[in-house]
Amino acid sequence: MNKYLTIVAIAMLGATATQADTEPKTETFWANGVSAESGWYDANKTHADDGIGNGWSTTYPNDPSGNGAKTDDSMCYAASAANLLAWWQNQYEPVDGVPQGVDAIWQTFVENSTTDAGGNASSAIQWWLTGKDNDRFTHLADQETGYYSEYTTGRTLYDKEHGGCFIESITNPTGAQLIEALDKGKGVSLTASYKDERHAITLWGLEHTDGIISKIWITDSDDYTMVPELTALTVEGKDGAYTLKFGEDDEKIYTITTAYTINPGISDEWGLVKATGGDSVPEPTTATLSLLALGALAMRRRRH
Repeated sequence: MNKYLTIVAIAMLGATATQADTEPKTETFWANGVSAESGWYDANKTHADDGIGNGWSTTYPNDPSGNGAKTDDSMCYAASAANLLAWWQNQYEPVDGVPQGVDAIWQTFVENSTTDAGGNASSAIQWWLTGKDNDRFTHLADQETGYYSEYTTGRTLYDKEHGGCFIESITNPTGAQLIEALDKGKGVSLTASYKDERHAITLWGLEHTDGIISKIWITDSDDYTMVPELTALTVEGKDGAYTLKFGEDDEKIYTITTAYTINPGISDEWGLVKATGGDSVPEPTTATLSLLALGALAMRRRRH
C-alpha cells in the first residue's frame, strides 16, 4: 500500500472511531439481582377506603383515638421501604426474629403505625434497623430495639447528599447519580411530587442514552392491584429535573424530587452472613466509567 493510501486509511479509521464515540448509546441498568422477570418486590396498599383490598384490618391496632383510621392510604413511603428491605435482606442469611419477605415487612410497618400519614422511606428503614423513628415524621411507634440494633448500634446510618452511609438521600437526582446508584448495587426509592402531593415509588431499572434517562421500571403501592407488578414509565427531562406521569391522568405531571438509597456494600461490614450469590456491590460497568470519563472531559472543556 502506498503512502497516500495508508494516510487515507488511517484517516478513515480515525473518523469511524470518532463517529462511534460520539453516537448516542442507549443502555439499560437493573438493581443488583433484579431483572424484568424477577428479583423485585411490590408491597401494595389495601386501599380500604376505596373498597379495594383483600380483607385486611381497616384500623390501626394501636390507633390511640380508636376511631378506625384508614390502614395504609398514605403509607406509600413504608411500602417502598418494605420493598427495599426485602431486597436487601434477601442478600443475607435470615437473622433470628426478623420478619422475612415483603408482605411480612409491610404488615409490620402497618401494625406499628400510629396514624395514616405520609413519611420518608429513609426514616422507615432507620426505624426497621434501630427501633426509632429518627425524623419523627413516619409516625411509627418507638420500640426498645430495632431488628438490627445488634449490628447498627454506634453506627451513623444516614447521610444527606454526601454518601458513605447505609442510607443516603439525594435531592433532585441527576441521571448520572441514579445510574451510579444502581451500578454500585444500591437500592433506590424515589419521591415524586406534584404541587403539595408526594408519592414514593421503588426504582428497579432504568434506560438511558448518554446519561439522560428515558424510561424507568418501578413498583408502585398505588397501582390498585394486590398482584405484584413491575411498571415501565416514560420520564422526560435531565439533570435533576425529571418528570413522569402515573396512569392516564394527564393533568398531573410529577417531578422526581428525592432519591433515597440503601447501600449493601456498607452493611457487608456489619457482620451479617452473606447469602449465596456473590458480592453486594458490583464493580463499576463500562457505562459508568464512560459517564465518569465524559464528566471529566466536560470539566476540562469548561476550564479551557
